[in-house]
Amino acid sequence: MPSGATLLLPRGPGRVGEGGLRTRGWFKITGPDAPLVSVVTVVLNSRSLLEQTIRSVLAQTHDNIEYVVIDGGSSDGTLDIIREHDHAIDYWVSEPDQGISEAFNKGIGTATGEMVGILNAGDWYTPSAVSQALKVRDRTDRFAIYHGCVAYCHEDGTFAFQASPDLMRIWRYMSVFHPTMLVEREVYQRVGLYSSAFRYAMDCELVHRALRAGVRFVLVPEVQTHMRLGGRSHRHFQRAFAEFRDSVILHGGARLPAYWRYATSTLKRAALRYRAGRRLKALRDRLRGKSTPLLIP
Repeated sequence: MPSGATLLLPRGPGRVGEGGLRTRGWFKITGPDAPLVSVVTVVLNSRSLLEQTIRSVLAQTHDNIEYVVIDGGSSDGTLDIIREHDHAIDYWVSEPDQGISEAFNKGIGTATGEMVGILNAGDWYTPSAVSQALKVRDRTDRFAIYHGCVAYCHEDGTFAFQASPDLMRIWRYMSVFHPTMLVEREVYQRVGLYSSAFRYAMDCELVHRALRAGVRFVLVPEVQTHMRLGGRSHRHFQRAFAEFRDSVILHGGARLPAYWRYATSTLKRAALRYRAGRRLKALRDRLRGKSTPLLIP
């Protein structure tokens, strides 16, 4: 077992449940030709979305994957989905936490693989996501993060658009896609885990910190993950943009350009939401027989 890893989390207050293969004495190890890769899913009240996420992990073409699910104490039936897959999940726990960063860190702390990926409930891997990353992996360099392209999807799961990472723009916006990242364990050991000071842009802050520490980012030239729009950072975009700005400044970026980009990004997103809201209102009025113009300039 890697140093610092915890196979079973100490019982926290309000724990609802715990299970998985580990609780029955089954543990996975890395092999010479089959490195153990850990995947962590954090979830809270996402019963309708979790099944697809779990199935995408279990369907990976790489056959040595350790799967950890950290539930924040769901009350909507999410636990029923987790228990249905208890035979295939290596470890899961359900108990209240202090936010997404703590949930991420819990999962990483229980992971024993050489590499760790984080896949939130509602997102899903392509079948060869892990295998594609392993193809370009240099096992002699343990200070690296592997990342790729993402296919953004609407909340109903239909395709919206595809995006490719651009590391050169990471100080302007989040141009590396967190759900595609497979992180070498040594990165977390040397750079640290997710900061609890960031509640919306903790992934951005980790990427900025890793870059400043000299972590090598390796591109996987494939779509690795499907990611649903409308998540927490999308709903609370102003707070997410503010935390991104703070991360840039914290890690040595220029203050004035960071504030300028924050202001312009916030105004653009607010304008888009306003127009979308106006168009929706106009459509509803038309359906009700009112004469509000459908197209708002």
